[in-house]
Amino acid sequence: MGLLLALCAPPSWAEVYKWTDEQGNVHFGDRPSEDAEEVRIRKAPAAAPARTPRNTRRRLGSIMEQDRRKRAEARAKEREERDKRRSQCAFARDRLRNLSEATYLYDLDEQGQRRVLSHEQRSAAERQARQDVQRLCG
Repeated sequence: MGLLLALCAPPSWAEVYKWTDEQGNVHFGDRPSEDAEEVRIRKAPAAAPARTPRNTRRRLGSIMEQDRRKRAEARAKEREERDKRRSQCAFARDRLRNLSEATYLYDLDEQGQRRVLSHEQRSAAERQARQDVQRLCG
């Protein structure tokens, strides 16, 4: 008898679907769209049917809050990477400008003495600096 009741009982989760539109907005609903994924939310026991919608809304709110947090973290990470890239770009441009405008360039040898770069070495340094600007600044 108990087995028969268990087989006839409705599933213990609510059907809630989550999808993202073309603008990047996340939506939740009880009807699937073509690219929706199902999010399972457990319902309250059948003995308390009046509390089921509230619990479902609460859990749905929790899922939505987690999703908001993940998106905010992703935006913060993107912002951090963009700022780092801008800083690297500015440094590369400044280096190229300094290489182009310098009267002469030098390196330090093992004893800490200045060693003036040859024309070929200077050209190679400028070429590398241009490549860095192109790579970092787009």
